[in-house]
Amino acid sequence: MADGPSGSTTVDSGRTAETARPVDPAGNVEAVETGENTEADATDENDIEAPEVTAEAADTETADAEVAVAAPEKTDTSPHAEAKAEPSDEVASEPSAATTPPKSASSPVPTGHSSQLADAASESAQAEPPVATRGVTDVARGTRFAGRYRLEDKLSSGGKSVTWRAVDEKLRRAVGIHIVAAGSEYARGVTAAARAAALVGDPRFVHVLDTAEEDGLVYVVKEWLPDADNLASLLAVNPLPPHEAYEMARSVADAMSVAHRAGLSHLRLDPENVLRMHTGQYKIVGLAVEAALYGHHTTDAARDDTRAIGSLLYACLARRWPDGRAFGLPEAPRTGTRLCTPGQVKAHVHGPLEAVAMRALGYDYKNQPPFETPEDVVAALAAIPPVMPPEPTVPVSAAGADFDDEYTPAAMLDKGGSGPRPPTAYRPVAAPTPPPALGGGFGRVVKVTVSVIVLVAVILTTWTIAKHVSS
Repeated sequence: MADGPSGSTTVDSGRTAETARPVDPAGNVEAVETGENTEADATDENDIEAPEVTAEAADTETADAEVAVAAPEKTDTSPHAEAKAEPSDEVASEPSAATTPPKSASSPVPTGHSSQLADAASESAQAEPPVATRGVTDVARGTRFAGRYRLEDKLSSGGKSVTWRAVDEKLRRAVGIHIVAAGSEYARGVTAAARAAALVGDPRFVHVLDTAEEDGLVYVVKEWLPDADNLASLLAVNPLPPHEAYEMARSVADAMSVAHRAGLSHLRLDPENVLRMHTGQYKIVGLAVEAALYGHHTTDAARDDTRAIGSLLYACLARRWPDGRAFGLPEAPRTGTRLCTPGQVKAHVHGPLEAVAMRALGYDYKNQPPFETPEDVVAALAAIPPVMPPEPTVPVSAAGADFDDEYTPAAMLDKGGSGPRPPTAYRPVAAPTPPPALGGGFGRVVKVTVSVIVLVAVILTTWTIAKHVSS
């Protein structure tokens, strides 16, 4: 900086142009006066420096003139440059509104104002609490979905999903509900699987009734069967009888054949997902949904479901689980790397069913190849004679009392038919015991007296008849 003749302060024109800032309209007069003084000072300085420029060449008068003219042009007299010019000592000692730049969209925000905005933003953030995301463990008893499904009892919790027994308040019936977080990686797959499974109308599957997303949770509503027991509980003590094992394998294989023709698979067929109704019918739980809940994927769904059918039949015949200890069943023994057959584990195992179980598990059995699809299992079961339950025995009381053969089960079944009746069970009949004989002289007297009375009665009766005939 250099002091001008008027005592005001002049600034370098180059720096003034780079740091120009707007001024308040109230200070235009002072800014213009300051600009005039600055221009005059810059002209004087250029007049002093001009001889130095022209001393280099005598014939550069034109260049000297251009330099003399260009020197004042370097001083930016715009309002922005005037505002940036440093005020005099008198002006600097008395700050006024003339040096306060107006607020504009292009101007930077002052430090004090930015701190106020930050405080306001923090206050608004505190006033609006963040939206909490619900997890499957946050769901409590009594929660309602869709305004009708009220949760009652938690049945299982796998971390990523929870299963509840609920009540459909609109239809007044019990239902089962699977719940998974909407942000889970399995949420979309569970919804798609539930919609696909709901289209399968086979009665051997537990039906999907509803699915939706609500409050950050995806839920699947399924049919609830209170009068059913899963296969794991049926195998808790003893293996199933041959006719029960046959019925289970036939029902599950038929149902999975229908599912695979519809493009669906289960991938989690185990004793906990197979139910037996009290009527003897078998049902499968979780078609497609179970695999989506647990994230199971495969490259050959038909083969995996076939191996699962073989494991179920093996467990029914031998009460052992082929893949290790699981579902309350001991591990099946092995001979080296080959699984022992059910007949090697238990006695009196049905031979044709044993062959179906081993081939469904992927083993060759007596030079017969393994099965690869549920349809192969269905065909093999249809080729063997049906395994029927044993004939019921005729009930006999403990005291040996004789029942009327007309109302026995065998007689009722044969009633109205022309075929031979099945043999009935032998029931010995006890002979009647005679009354004890009278002993002593009193017995003889009684016998004589009775004999005399009978004789007299016979004589009187004969005489009376003869008298009436003669007359």
